[in-house]
Amino acid sequence: MRDEHEGTKGYEGAKHEGTKARRAQIENRKSEIGDMTSIGRSAELRSHANPANVAGMAQFGINPHDTLGVSIPVVRELAKRAGRAHALAAALWESGIHEARVLAALVDDPRWVTEEQMERWVTAFDSWDVCDQVCSNLFDRTPFAWGKTVAWSSRPEEFVKRAGFVLMAALAVHDKRASDQQFEALLPIIAREADDAVSYTHLTLPTIYSV
Repeated sequence: MRDEHEGTKGYEGAKHEGTKARRAQIENRKSEIGDMTSIGRSAELRSHANPANVAGMAQFGINPHDTLGVSIPVVRELAKRAGRAHALAAALWESGIHEARVLAALVDDPRWVTEEQMERWVTAFDSWDVCDQVCSNLFDRTPFAWGKTVAWSSRPEEFVKRAGFVLMAALAVHDKRASDQQFEALLPIIAREADDAVSYTHLTLPTIYSV
């Protein structure tokens, strides 16, 4: 009986290790697929490049650097076809292409977003539209969103501070379970920054007031 029991334990242990190995293989394969798909998505974005749009976007304060001039409806259609894909989002973000970073926000899975990722991305914001797209389509759906409204709104970096206020507006729209008290606690922060001379932060405040 003892040998049989030990044999069963050995079988179960081997089975468990085999399952772990298969899961690791699947995750690695997912990562590889994400990386390869990012090449295809970036190529498709480039196929929709429109230099005339880049010039028009610049007039609205959008950073033209590494920008292709792809319209948001096209980016959203690509995101719809791709579905949620965390590895793909990471690869798209690392490409540095303006529209690829917007696409990354649309395809990333908020369940897999870490606080470290949020800090890394927010410090890389270099245009108000990327800031707004990431915060209102991804970051506001993470469990770290409420804490970042306070932390980021106190930071000196222009787009980091803006991100804090965009999160406030996004949470007001998307977080249906939040209490009035949670939003009331943000009012002193909004009042504190109402006279901020930083243009992109100042432009965010009317949006919050109108929600």
